[in-house]
This record gives sequence, C-alpha cells and structure tokens, in this order.
Amino acid sequence: DLRVSLMPFGLREGLGLVLSNREYIRLWSEYLLAMSGAALFSAMVPYFVTRVLGRSGADTGTVLLSMLVGTILSIPLWARVMRRIGGWRALALAIVAYALMTGAFALLPPDLALARVVPVFFLLGAPFAGLQLLPFTLLGAGLLVGVFYLHRQWHKRHPLFPVDLLRIPLFGLSIGTSVTAFVAQSLAFVALPFLFLDVWHLNPAQAGLLL
Repeated sequence: DLRVSLMPFGLREGLGLVLSNREYIRLWSEYLLAMSGAALFSAMVPYFVTRVLGRSGADTGTVLLSMLVGTILSIPLWARVMRRIGGWRALALAIVAYALMTGAFALLPPDLALARVVPVFFLLGAPFAGLQLLPFTLLGAGLLVGVFYLHRQWHKRHPLFPVDLLRIPLFGLSIGTSVTAFVAQSLAFVALPFLFLDVWHLNPAQAGLLL
C-alpha cells in the first residue's frame, strides 16, 4: 500500500515558514520586479519601432535579434561578475542597469535611423543577460542536484522520491499535464505583446498592464 505522510502543520504555518525565509523572499521580489520591467519593455518595442521610428513591423524582429545577440555574448561576462560580487549583487546591478537603459529610450529622437537603434538594443542585451543568468543558474544547479539525487536514490529499497510512482496512470497524467500546461503558458506569453499591439491595437501602457 502507498502511504503518504502529511506535514505536521497547516497552510498558515507553511506560509509563515516560507515568508520567514529572507533569501527566498528577496530572490522572488527582485525577480518579479525584473520580469515586470522586462515585460513592460517587451510590450513597448513593437510600438516604438512602428509608431516612433516609423518602420515596418518586420524591423521589430531585427532589433530584438540584436538584443538577443547582445544577451548571449554577455552571459560569460555576467558569470564572471557573479563569481566576484555574488549572485544577489549581480542581479541587483543588472536590474539597475536595465532600468537605466530602458529609461534612456525616452531621450532618443523620433527620427533616429534603424542602423543607430540596433546598437542600442544590442547594448541593452547586456543587462538583460544579467536578469536571466541568476534564476536560470539556480535552475540549472537544481537540475544537476536532482540528477545526482535520483542517481543516489535509484537503487535504494525505500527512496525518498519513488520514481515508480510514475507507473500509476493518474499520477503520470497529472505530472505530464502540469509540464505541458507550463510549456503552453510560456509559449503564449511570448506571443501576447504582438496580440495586444498588432491585433487588438492596444497602446503600450494597456499591453504592459495586461502582461
């Protein structure tokens, strides 16, 4: 028989334990702030390219591609920064740099050529890489720990995480549904700014608020 041991505390006690963890609260507060700013800026990019610069919608992909290249090239730099000043300070530095650079877009003239805008987005990719590096570094470390943990528990008679639970149809269906729903939500979130701006014709403030 499969026996499940319940925690000796209720929902209120569990929330109290989570909220008492300063490091956890700090991580998710900074990450929520960073991702909210990134979402607002992502909603603004198509409007900035088409309405302010007067370019076609295809040029939106060009500037975002330059930002992606800047992000990829900056990841080794942020890895070195994290080793020197720590993950928390690196994330805070990335948030401040990203906020300053996105705020500088208000100073750009409306008739600026696309060739001059592309390097700006390329430079913006540097702090954006810092926003992504710490959370995904923690995720990667968690995956490595999980693989090591499963390898260690695999041959034990009573493992703490019995993988054979996946043989239960209802349990396997629940896990598969959860993973599929998360992937579908992530893919939909990428397309939402284009839906709000190009199809629904909302302004950037409305799109950012919905995101």
